[in-house]
Amino acid sequence: MKIINSSLFISGLLYPFVIYFFNKYLWIFFLLFSLLWLIKFIFIYSGRNSAVKESKNEFVKIFQSYSLFLGSKHMSFVFFLLFFFMFIIKYMNMQFEEVIYIYPVIIYVIFFAVFMYKIKEKPLIQSFAELEHKVRNLAPLTNKEKRYTYILTYIWSFFFLASALLCIFLSLFENKTYWVFYTGVAGYMLTGLLFISERLLRSKIIKIMK
Repeated sequence: MKIINSSLFISGLLYPFVIYFFNKYLWIFFLLFSLLWLIKFIFIYSGRNSAVKESKNEFVKIFQSYSLFLGSKHMSFVFFLLFFFMFIIKYMNMQFEEVIYIYPVIIYVIFFAVFMYKIKEKPLIQSFAELEHKVRNLAPLTNKEKRYTYILTYIWSFFFLASALLCIFLSLFENKTYWVFYTGVAGYMLTGLLFISERLLRSKIIKIMK
């Protein structure tokens, strides 16, 4: 199962570049991608996927607890149908080619849903921060820090939503270079920049919130 998950991850990272540079052979890529999702669906359906239980990384466990639908058989089957439909489109030279640009949008929307899930009860970032404090033997989160994690969860959520909308907008351009650049390069860079800047500015922001 780890091989399947790794293959899906790598295929997802390469997706924009494959779309842009190998348009003639996209039907092969979509067929393979759909088969990977089908195999994952079969593993989950048969009960042989125990990735959540076997994970030793506490951060992964927390993320999975906020996004149970990510590992569900329903989500895997939906992705299988999506990419099999894309395979048919490219193989048969049908219309509706715009649908091949929807995958990054779906990923950003999923992350938006994960971060917004249970935000009223306990923000995802708060769970991560509490675990970090526990691992580093730090004092429990103060009310100010909890309020900060709540705001930060909203910031991440709307960053993913804005990215999804931007992907849709860029896909409408006839020149897909901008779409490839954002989905394959800039989107990851902005995510990393947001993460690093938040870590560097956290203490200053909490002081401002006093």
